[in-house]
Amino acid sequence: QKGSDISEYNASIDWAKFKSTGHTFVMIKGGYGKESSQINPCFSAQVNGAVSQNIKIGMYWFSYATTIQEAIQEANLCCDLADKYRANISYPISFDWENDSMKYANSLGVYPDKQLISDMALAFCNRIIERGYKAMNYSNLDYYNNYFDDRVKKYDWWLARPGVAKPDVPCAIWQSELDVDGTSRGINGNADFDISFKNY
Repeated sequence: QKGSDISEYNASIDWAKFKSTGHTFVMIKGGYGKESSQINPCFSAQVNGAVSQNIKIGMYWFSYATTIQEAIQEANLCCDLADKYRANISYPISFDWENDSMKYANSLGVYPDKQLISDMALAFCNRIIERGYKAMNYSNLDYYNNYFDDRVKKYDWWLARPGVAKPDVPCAIWQSELDVDGTSRGINGNADFDISFKNY
C-alpha cells in the first residue's frame, strides 16, 4: 500500500491526482505538544480531501513531552481531535518523538533516556488504545536502536528508513522517501512517502 504523511506545510493537495498515482492511505499530522492552539490548522480540510477519494486515514502527533503525564495529555488532545472524524480513521495514530523533541527537552534542562522515552511512548500508545484507536510508534533507525525498549516494540512500528531497498528492522509502515517534491503525486511542497505492509 502506497501512502504519504502530510502536515500543515501541505496546504493544497490534488486528492484525485494523489489517488490516481496509486496512493491508498495518508498519515495526517494532528498537531504537536499539549496545547490545543498547536493543532494542525489544515487537519479538517485534509481529512475531508482524503475522504472524498476514499483514501484511508491515520494520524501522527509530534511530541514535545518530557514526562509521562505530558505524553498522556498529548494523546488526549490528539484523540479529542480524532473523535470528530472517528468513522474515517482506520490507520493507526502514531507517537512521534524525535530529534526536535530531544532538543526541546534539553533546552528545558531535561535529558530523557531510553527508559523515559519508552515510558512516554507506552503511555501515549496505551491512551490511544483506551480511546478506541490503533496505536503506533514512529522513529528512525537510530532512535529505534537506542531510545525505545522492547516494551514499545510490541506496538506497530512506523520506521523512517530512506535509501535502503527494504527495511532492516520489523515495521508495519516504512517511510521510504523523506522530504521529496510531492508535485507529481498531487501534493504541494515537499512530503514524505510511505509503504504500508499492513492493510489496516
